[in-house]
Amino acid sequence: MRLATFGVATIALICGCSGYLRNRASDFADIARLNVGGGYGASIDASVTRYVRVSVGGYEQAVKAGFVGRQGWLWKERRQGAALVAGYAETSREGIRGNVSLPPPDTEKGLQLWYADKERGTTEIVLSFFLLAGFEVGIDPGQILDFLVGWAGVDIYGDDNAARKPRQASPAER
Repeated sequence: MRLATFGVATIALICGCSGYLRNRASDFADIARLNVGGGYGASIDASVTRYVRVSVGGYEQAVKAGFVGRQGWLWKERRQGAALVAGYAETSREGIRGNVSLPPPDTEKGLQLWYADKERGTTEIVLSFFLLAGFEVGIDPGQILDFLVGWAGVDIYGDDNAARKPRQASPAER
């Protein structure tokens, strides 16, 4: 009887909590970035939050492997610019394998003056170095907090259940 009760309780818990556990796993994935790659170019880039960045250099079509938050596996990346707190910079990614994508900025406008790099998390701390080959490591203290308080049902970043939101119809489909 105990085994049957345990089995029923386990199934009920798994069925009822699958979204909850999936959200905790996604919040955990948001905490860090870690990747390595190679290609033509040279770049040094460090940021403490989205708003404070030191960056110089660039590369084209570098092939990288790893993960950036919930995205990962293998991609081509382009980065260029120069920044000391504010400046000109852009990063774009094109997935080869996995779920990585970061569209380039508007080609008509070209490289834009920025004060807040949209590619970085609001509280993320990142260091990257690239000279024909390189690495990028980062951690996001805000996402650590989101992960921890998520266990109590608090969603600081509003990203829980993001995968289950219904897709909006495009104007052509309407």
